[in-house]
Amino acid sequence: PQERIESISKRLACPTCDGESVYESRGGASQAIRKEIARQVSDGQLTDSQVVKAIDDSLKVRIIHLQE
Repeated sequence: PQERIESISKRLACPTCDGESVYESRGGASQAIRKEIARQVSDGQLTDSQVVKAIDDSLKVRIIHLQE
């Protein structure tokens, strides 16, 4: 589960930082988003992409599109 949380948090941009992902940022907004990601992952109902979309829809967070 921790790997999933980290992977998802790397896909979202911190809403209050410039150029940092939610994973990298230690700001309060990013901490709250990581907690929400952890809650959704522990619920086990959504895929990673669905978690990203839910966070994006509810918090209006920019999604970082990582090149794979």
